Amino acid sequence: MTKSHAIGMSKKNAFKVDPTKAGGSLNTITVYADVAVGTVIKYAYLSSNSHFWEQPTNNPPTVAANTVTITAYCLRRRPEQSAMRVMSGGNDDGDLTVTLVYDDGAHEECDECVFELVEYDH
Repeated sequence: MTKSHAIGMSKKNAFKVDPTKAGGSLNTITVYADVAVGTVIKYAYLSSNSHFWEQPTNNPPTVAANTVTITAYCLRRRPEQSAMRVMSGGNDDGDLTVTLVYDDGAHEECDECVFELVEYDH
């Protein structure tokens, strides 16, 4: 059963895309999650219909004061999205789905949120 947790994301710069995972290309994502005190976030997963993401480098993620900090590499645009980008006139927007797995001590639950029109820096 999935509990209703409110989550949102703050990102003021475009996500860095780098298949080589060179220095400086690690993305830091801050997710705001309205979770109960004592709830442990065991895992964070990232996925996208427009880009390939490597799973977070800090699992379990860093949690403090209703914020979850996730660090991960965005590896490349999905091939079908490259063709769509050409047809749309070069738009670099994409999407990002953040899934958080919670453990309240009795069982695990998950919550996910899809962020649309996310900007990627190619």
